[in-house]
Amino acid sequence: MIELGFFESAYSIPEAGPDTLISFDCFSLWEGESIPATFLVYVWPSEEYALAFNSAHPKNTYYSSIIHSHPISCAFAVLKGSLSQGNYVLASADGPRTVRLVDEDLFYRFEGSVDDLKQPFIHRLYSKGMGKTPALSLHVYGLSTEEKVMASFDETRAFHSYELEIAQ
Repeated sequence: MIELGFFESAYSIPEAGPDTLISFDCFSLWEGESIPATFLVYVWPSEEYALAFNSAHPKNTYYSSIIHSHPISCAFAVLKGSLSQGNYVLASADGPRTVRLVDEDLFYRFEGSVDDLKQPFIHRLYSKGMGKTPALSLHVYGLSTEEKVMASFDETRAFHSYELEIAQ
């Protein structure tokens, strides 16, 4: 894909102003009309840049995904930079939807992960990169349009999002 015309330079972090919230974003790259697959490119600002620029903002974690699982199959690969993936487990089987961090993976260019929905897969993605240069990743979801992918996440957000367990 990169060799045939994907231009990394088309994806960047916009210039920030005093009221700007530095966050990740995604852009549709391809939707399958007859094949249930949608390709999205995510642009991830570095944690360092987001926190330095918006450290006092109450929603300064928007540079990362929420802690989540997937309602549909998903795979991703890093195209530029690196992504950190925090891996979580449920803190209690019968309590609120809280999780605890068990480990963290670091993915570099052309590395990634797959959620085939066969096992619990609770994670959070973000870029630990340095400076203003963003990380880019390609995500493939098992639905035919971006609209269906986003609707699936919106409709199941209460069941597929989690809070970090507070240490006692």
